[in-house]
Amino acid sequence: MFLVHLSILEKSRCRKDKKSKWNLEYFRDASGKNFKNLKIFSNNHHLQHSGKSKTSICLRVLLWRPTTHLVWGRSQTRAPRCPRLVGDDPCNGSLGVDKLTMKLCMPATGVVFHYRSHTGRYTFNFSEAQLACQSVGGSIASPQQLQAAYESGYHQCDAGWLLDQTVRYSIVLPRDKCAGDLGDQPGVRSYGMRPADERYDVYCYIEELRGEVFHVESAQGLTYDQAVLSCQEHGGILASTGELYAAWKTGFDKCRAGWLQDGSVRYPINIPRARCGGGKHGVHTVYAHPNQTVYQENIRHTTNYTDYTTTTEPLI
Repeated sequence: MFLVHLSILEKSRCRKDKKSKWNLEYFRDASGKNFKNLKIFSNNHHLQHSGKSKTSICLRVLLWRPTTHLVWGRSQTRAPRCPRLVGDDPCNGSLGVDKLTMKLCMPATGVVFHYRSHTGRYTFNFSEAQLACQSVGGSIASPQQLQAAYESGYHQCDAGWLLDQTVRYSIVLPRDKCAGDLGDQPGVRSYGMRPADERYDVYCYIEELRGEVFHVESAQGLTYDQAVLSCQEHGGILASTGELYAAWKTGFDKCRAGWLQDGSVRYPINIPRARCGGGKHGVHTVYAHPNQTVYQENIRHTTNYTDYTTTTEPLI
C-alpha cells in the first residue's frame, strides 16, 4: 500500500517587465530542489544565474547547466537535447537576442503516461479520454508534452488522444506494426486530427506529486475492498494512477504490485531487474489477459495485492 502525505509546493512564475527583460524566478520546493533567479536579457548576451539547480535550461545557441563553465554557443560538458518546445511555454514565445531567435526550453517537470480503459484497448472517444485523465489525477497531454517525453526516451506503441484532438504515439525503436506515418524512422507518429467519436487510448500528463507516495506492507495481501479500508485506517484513500506515475518520476521504486483508485494493479520500477517488470524501468501494470487488456478490477474481490494510499489533507 502506498500513502501520499501532501506538502507545500511553491509554483514557479515567469514575467516580462517594461524593459523587455525576461525574468524566470524559481523557489525552493518541498522536495529540496533549489531554483534561483535565472535572468535572461533580450537586449544583450547576458545570462545570470545564482544558486544550484538540478534541472537544465538550454537555448538554441546559449547553453546553461549547473557547475558548467559557459562559452557562447557551446559548453564544456555535453548539453541535453533541446526539443522545439517542451511542455507549456510560460513566457509565450521566443527570446530575441540581437537578431537571433532563441527559444527557451526546459525539461518537462511532470510525466506523460499512456492510459486505457479497464474494459480493453481503444475504447475512449475524445470527451471520454479527457475525463479518464482527470479521473486518475492528471489531464490529457498536449502534443508538446508527448514530444518532450519522446525526447526523453518514451516509447509506447498505442495510439492515444491528445489535447488538440489529434491521435499520436511515441516510437523510439521502430518495428513493422508500429511504423505509422514515419516508417522505419523513430519519432512521434500522428494520425492527425480525428473525429471526436472515434475511439483510442489516451495520453495523460501529471505535473507534480504534491506529497509522498509510499508502500504499506501486507503479508497476506489485500483485496480491493480491503485496500480501501486499509487506506482509511491510515487516514487517506487509495492513490490515483497519476500519483503513482508522478512518484515514479521522482525515483520511487517498489517491486510489489498494489491497488490504485481505478481498480488497476501497478508497481513502479526505477531500478530494472529481471523479476521486476522484465528488466525494464517504468510503471508496470498487471493485466487480467496476456494481450494487456482488462484490469484486475473485475476480480478485485478475490485477488490479493497490497495497495497505494493517498491522504486527503488539503494543501496549505
